[in-house]
Amino acid sequence: MKYLFDKKEIMKNAWTLVRKAGKSMAEALKMSWYLAKKVISYRESWGVNAEDEEMTTNIWVGYGKVRAYYTCGWRSNYQNKKCRDNFFDLAEAL
Repeated sequence: MKYLFDKKEIMKNAWTLVRKAGKSMAEALKMSWYLAKKVISYRESWGVNAEDEEMTTNIWVGYGKVRAYYTCGWRSNYQNKKCRDNFFDLAEAL
């Protein structure tokens, strides 16, 4: 199945990584594409279509880690805020 990626969002995430994490643009683009692909695979694992519910990500950098925390429209507030498995580790992309 062919997916359409939001390239504007990928570039925004890449520039956020360049500013916050001090990464080069090449590394930031690799991480940003990794994040876009992980979001799609996560949606597929939950069986949610792209048009059905919203999934937002927030990039966090600190303590030597680069993570993208996500919130999902199809999960409860408890699952979105209190669970500790609500992030993707972007260092795996490199």
